[in-house]
Amino acid sequence: MGFDRCSAFEPQPFVPVDMSDRPLAPMLTCSHLVTRTLHNGKVGWYAACSIGDEAARRKLAEAPVS
Repeated sequence: MGFDRCSAFEPQPFVPVDMSDRPLAPMLTCSHLVTRTLHNGKVGWYAACSIGDEAARRKLAEAPVS
């Protein structure tokens, strides 16, 4: 799923840099985007949402604002 289909998407500007610390094209990411380690015993990382799965994101988006 892309950010455009996520009910909890909160735009976060991101300016990546190359290995020489030169700026690359800016882009939007989500403020909830985090990295997590792989759970299958392999070394590595994957992108994940800090809120949780799609059901958790939908629940947050539908919660009344106080």
